[in-house]
Amino acid sequence: MIWRGWLQAFKTRWSPPDMVLSDEHRRISLFSSIGVLLLGLFLTVMASMMIKMDADREAAVSFERYAEKMNNGVSQRFTRVLQTFQALRAHFHADQAVANRDAFRIWVASRRLLDDVNGLRGIGFIQRTERTDLAAFINAERQDAAPGFSVRSVGHQADLFVIKYIEPLAGNEAAWGYDIGSEATRREAAERAVRSGHDALTANIPLVQDGEKRPGFLYLLPVFKWASKVDTPEDRRRNLMGLVYSPIVVQEFLSDIGDAVDRQVDLIVYDGKELTEGKRVFQLGLSHGASRFEAVKRLDIGGHSLMLHVRSTPEFEHRFEAHTVWWFALVGCLLSAALSGGVWLLLVGRARAEGLAQTMTADLSLAKQRAELALRDNCTLLDTLNRFNLMSVADADGHILDVNEAFCLATGYSRAELIGQRHQVLNSGRHNQDFWTEMWQTISRGEPWNGDVCDRTRDGSLLWLKTTVVPLKDAKGGIEKYLSIRTDITSAKRNELELQDMAERYQLAIDGGSDGLWDWRDVRADKMWWSPQLYRMLGYGPDEFPAGRDVFGQFLHPDHHAGVFAAIEGALKKGKALDAVFPVRHKSGQYRWVRSRGKTYFDENGRAIRMAGALQDIHDRHQAEEVIQKHSEQLSAIFSLSPDGFVSFGADGRVNYASAAYSQLTGLRAVSVLCLNEAEFLSQLLSLCVHPPELSSLDTLLDAPVDKEALSWQARHSLVLQLKVPAGRMLALSLYQAHGDTVSRLLLVRDVTHEAEVDRMKSAFLSMAAHELRTPMASIYGFIELMMTRELRPEKQKDLLGKVYRQCEVMISIINELLDLARIESQRGADFECRHLDLFDLVAGVVADFKTPADRQSPELLRPDAAIHVNADHQKLCQAFLNLLSNAYKYSPRGGAVNVSFVSRVDEEGAQWVGVCVQDHGLGMSPDQLAHLGERFFRADKSGNIPGTGLGVSIVKEVMELMGGSLDARSELGKGTRMTLWLPALSNSQTALMA
Repeated sequence: MIWRGWLQAFKTRWSPPDMVLSDEHRRISLFSSIGVLLLGLFLTVMASMMIKMDADREAAVSFERYAEKMNNGVSQRFTRVLQTFQALRAHFHADQAVANRDAFRIWVASRRLLDDVNGLRGIGFIQRTERTDLAAFINAERQDAAPGFSVRSVGHQADLFVIKYIEPLAGNEAAWGYDIGSEATRREAAERAVRSGHDALTANIPLVQDGEKRPGFLYLLPVFKWASKVDTPEDRRRNLMGLVYSPIVVQEFLSDIGDAVDRQVDLIVYDGKELTEGKRVFQLGLSHGASRFEAVKRLDIGGHSLMLHVRSTPEFEHRFEAHTVWWFALVGCLLSAALSGGVWLLLVGRARAEGLAQTMTADLSLAKQRAELALRDNCTLLDTLNRFNLMSVADADGHILDVNEAFCLATGYSRAELIGQRHQVLNSGRHNQDFWTEMWQTISRGEPWNGDVCDRTRDGSLLWLKTTVVPLKDAKGGIEKYLSIRTDITSAKRNELELQDMAERYQLAIDGGSDGLWDWRDVRADKMWWSPQLYRMLGYGPDEFPAGRDVFGQFLHPDHHAGVFAAIEGALKKGKALDAVFPVRHKSGQYRWVRSRGKTYFDENGRAIRMAGALQDIHDRHQAEEVIQKHSEQLSAIFSLSPDGFVSFGADGRVNYASAAYSQLTGLRAVSVLCLNEAEFLSQLLSLCVHPPELSSLDTLLDAPVDKEALSWQARHSLVLQLKVPAGRMLALSLYQAHGDTVSRLLLVRDVTHEAEVDRMKSAFLSMAAHELRTPMASIYGFIELMMTRELRPEKQKDLLGKVYRQCEVMISIINELLDLARIESQRGADFECRHLDLFDLVAGVVADFKTPADRQSPELLRPDAAIHVNADHQKLCQAFLNLLSNAYKYSPRGGAVNVSFVSRVDEEGAQWVGVCVQDHGLGMSPDQLAHLGERFFRADKSGNIPGTGLGVSIVKEVMELMGGSLDARSELGKGTRMTLWLPALSNSQTALMA
């Protein structure tokens, strides 16, 4: 351009005088060149400033990226150590114990962490121990392949945190056995780790194994007992196994951190939150003096904060220096000056050229420009149409004259096959005759036609084309040719048809489905869309009222309103899927149970924007479930109240239910019984028995004979098993056949231990009663036989008759006491007439009426300090006291005083009791005899010299228990017996009320 300007100026200089420029042209040229110069300088300055700003911005972004990379690099080093700690903790949990010393050393060596992470002096394990257990702890460690182990501790803390293991031991001997709890900073981090349950980092400390005493840290992770409760700090402290830890020398730990950022930034690390010289623990040393870019990052590691001060280095700042900007400004100024000069010369030359052009070729140039422009436009248009459309040319009769390549490719026909043919060769038959008639009538009138035409390709597939037919007229206005321009819309037509099918299927699904659909398009608005089926579920016609959030709330039952909207809010805010069951009001006024499920849609920022779902009518199912639930609760209540155990078998022969009573009777958990087949069930049950019978199938219980009226308790049951634990428990099994789909058989398990014991006691009682009655009967029989077979003197006969009379009295006494005992057991106190009694008056009356043996003293009665009142049956209490008084004399045949006194006591619940004691100084009883006291027919005297039936004390015990009291016996062999009748004492208010 400059060359052209100078050339024009040269030509102008040698032009004739009449071609000299006017002053106006000179002024325009001068001002234009000055304007171009100023504009160029302005653009140069602006561009330089923008380049400078872009460079600064790029430098800031690059620095921030390096700073973040530096921060991540430091964090990842600690994370790598923490991951190793967690792997070691998982190893301990897998073994459910801390590994021994050799296993710990092998594990640490296999990780090769010390080779990968600089500054990590080792991996160790710290164990907390009480100071009182320190000696035992040291002894245990020395026995674990560490005879030189010792503990170094300062202070008198109750507990110690001792470094039990440290690997590798070489270089860490100073730390082995060191109590980190004796130093405040280390103890604080250890207790913080135990208290929180997470990793912990100490503040800056000098490591004991680092001879240079450089800044360092201890990194710790607590290890708790496997599957222990660690919800609270107390739980974590109680279930602590120890702490995994590593000593870290910061200078070594971060020495190569600059390589990760290509040494483009410098790093200074401060301990804590203050950026002071005293808190500095590390400096990479790549930058000295002031830096252009600086950033401070806070890094929280193990509950402790580290401040990372990142600064740009000279190398980084040199990369973004503004040398390019200054060169650009210089070149821009030079180009602006050159452009200004060029513009001056061009304007001068142009002014002269325009003058010549205007006088010589103005009209010719204008015509040529227009022709060229029209030609270019036509060429461009034809090229575009030919490239992206199917084009064909036909004569006035419709015969094809020419087609383009795109037409051939789309139809599958070659150019030679199509030329001379009519377009009917492509007819697919999809359009009727009226379609083609309307098209020909339009183009025959010389008007263009536009529409969608379905053709058929050579291979028979359909080809939809957006077609425009344009008639081309000759000079006389007649139609010479037809130009067809087509666009392939087959894919669009196919998609359109598929969309129509999908829309029809969607509408059919909405109209024919049983679920009502809803769509809350904008959760910030109230408006919703409901499907017709949803309206019908509520008893209304489709779109009978506008759907919305508030309208939906009006249909909810008041008791469920808050819960349903809480579930909706949870789905909107927490991203949970909506799944709620609740009743809605029908148009009839009744409430029907429905289930609503929905999905929430969120935007790229995580905000809920839409929710859609379905409403399902589950009223009938819900009602049925309530009935089933009610029946299940009733059956569960029946089974839980029944002491008998039930086990049901399903149609597949496997256990599908075992009641709680079955678990209580057998000691087996219900979950261990479920899903067992009959053979497995029998094997499990019989393994609990003392003498398991040979039983391979439960069908044996169906065939076993059962006599419900049998005297023997065993004959009344199909099968009886005796368990090992608890000892003596007897279980009777009965099987009932069912014909349901759920239960095919029902096994009844009944505890017959008491029945067996009653049967045993009955047999023992009958045996003892027969024995006791047979003794006097044998005497009577023998004496009578002697009198009948021999002639005896009258006095001898009288003596034998006297013995017979006494033996009859014994039999009558036994029978009377048996009848008394039977009456007491059958009535269970129903015939007792309990009333307010003065215990001293009752006892004094019995003592006064008691017939003392001829050679014995009367009982010694001690009067109580105050009146004693009880609620009891007068006759039964007199009988019980008289029995004890009589036994006191019978079982002290060698004499001795019989004392009657009154006592009182307060039980554990604060109730007041009173008692009357009968103390003799006779034969007494051994502990074994005392244990059987109160059993029927038990007599301490086995010689028969002391008269009695062995039923008296049993009657006394039954009488006292039925009156709410008890019998207490204390005895020592050869020294006498003390028997006490205890009854609840009446308070003054009770005495006044009963009076």
